[in-house]
Amino acid sequence: MNDTPNGEVRNRADAPAITVRTEDGARPLDDVLDDLGGGGAPSWDDITDKPSTYPPSTHTHSASQVTGLAAVATSGDYADLSGTPAIPSSPGDIGAAPASHSHSGLMAGDAPDVPDSTAADIETVVNDLNAVIAALRARGVLA
Repeated sequence: MNDTPNGEVRNRADAPAITVRTEDGARPLDDVLDDLGGGGAPSWDDITDKPSTYPPSTHTHSASQVTGLAAVATSGDYADLSGTPAIPSSPGDIGAAPASHSHSGLMAGDAPDVPDSTAADIETVVNDLNAVIAALRARGVLA
């Protein structure tokens, strides 16, 4: 058994009790730690002179500092995406006609110019409509 300078038994091991020199002389470490809050981790309230807020500061991280990024996050390459559809390379890939194509019989040849109707009676409207039909037949749109 080892006694402290004030006669208390502080530990029962073969090592002497640890003392700390203070303004009041040598004191057992256990007493000093008790005075400081028990010697364990301090509580948030035990910490003095801390700022009231911790505003974030602007900063960046390199891709190597971030774990779990998909390859596309650093390459920017569509091929690095998984589960994506193929990007069509021609109109035929999506069932559309090529950009340069024609419609046989439609808009083929020249057709007479058909002016806007200014008909004031039914007979003139019928005549104007017949002129449009004749122009569509001339272009092969109508048979």
